[in-house]
Amino acid sequence: MAWFFKWFFFLSKRLYKNAAFIIIVLLIPLSALAFELSAKKPVGFVSIAIVNEAKGGIGEEIIETLKADSVVTSVIEYGDEKTAVEDLNAGKIDTVWVLPADIEERIEKYVKYPGKDNYLARVIITEENVKIRLVRKKLFGAVFPYVSRSFYLNRVKNSEEFDLSDISDAKALRYYDNFFSGGELFDFAPPGGSTVRENEKNILVSPIRGLLSAVVMLCGFAGAMLFIRDNKNGVFSRAKSSSRVLISFASQFTAVLNISVFVFVAVFALGVNTAVWREAVILLIFSINASLFCTLLGQIIKNLNVYACAATFLTIAQMAICPIFFGFQFQYYPQLLFPNTYYINSVHNNAYLVYSLIYCAVQSAMFCILYMKKRRQV
Repeated sequence: MAWFFKWFFFLSKRLYKNAAFIIIVLLIPLSALAFELSAKKPVGFVSIAIVNEAKGGIGEEIIETLKADSVVTSVIEYGDEKTAVEDLNAGKIDTVWVLPADIEERIEKYVKYPGKDNYLARVIITEENVKIRLVRKKLFGAVFPYVSRSFYLNRVKNSEEFDLSDISDAKALRYYDNFFSGGELFDFAPPGGSTVRENEKNILVSPIRGLLSAVVMLCGFAGAMLFIRDNKNGVFSRAKSSSRVLISFASQFTAVLNISVFVFVAVFALGVNTAVWREAVILLIFSINASLFCTLLGQIIKNLNVYACAATFLTIAQMAICPIFFGFQFQYYPQLLFPNTYYINSVHNNAYLVYSLIYCAVQSAMFCILYMKKRRQV
């Protein structure tokens, strides 16, 4: 066992003498700090200018509702429409929402005669795109409670099935308000039944685990390139061809394991962690999978320049394909090629924890076949 720690020590020592590895290590705390600060700042992906022409009333309540949930959106109040439109044309904001001065009367008219003429808010945009369509639903959600109350009152007061002539509007609305408890309608939980921490629900912080996994893979690629360079320079010239395969894996595994320690700390520091034992297990499996992936690629591509190009392409590909930011159906099969997928999904899903072990077994079998082939060549 002493030889293992000896190799690990000297390979780790070589890593920390390399400037590229130090830069990758620094990326982790810097990324964690950047995401932590971003999560605390009330700045979203979409900047919305809101003009409340009534200068109070329902419009003010709608604005407060929109500001209360400003993770995705950044809500900015403007005093007049002209200034807001000027900033929109200058690219300082993404869209302008104008709440008319007579919004309460418009709600009443809309309930009785829904149509384009009785609009509740005016939306001004420079272009129609996905993010504008998505955030527009937030405006609907903020306005809907007032429309719903008015619609309810209109229906029960004018319905032939009820005689509410002796009941005031305030009393009728009291029944409506008492019906809603203010509780959550849905309970979101992962397949494994574990609990999701609050920070994992934050759209700005939630991708951090996936991004850190990409950094681990980048470190593995860097370790493989360092081995290719050393091998070309004759550092391992005395070792057998089969032994160099083991040394290559040891180099990648040492690099990945060192960086994984920082990833482990960062995940807990950001509060996106699960149980300690589970984090340790999935990160260890991911470290082995990442090391095997980089080693097998290094045995296929032995030219340093070509490997660097392939590593760059694969790093970009995993960012786009793996479930780091999005998880669409068309990504399902391509993302299974990358070890990141199993690490990200196995946090709360026991099935992917099993898949990660199968993935490890397949790569290990490929590695053993390669090793035995090298031995026969001697």
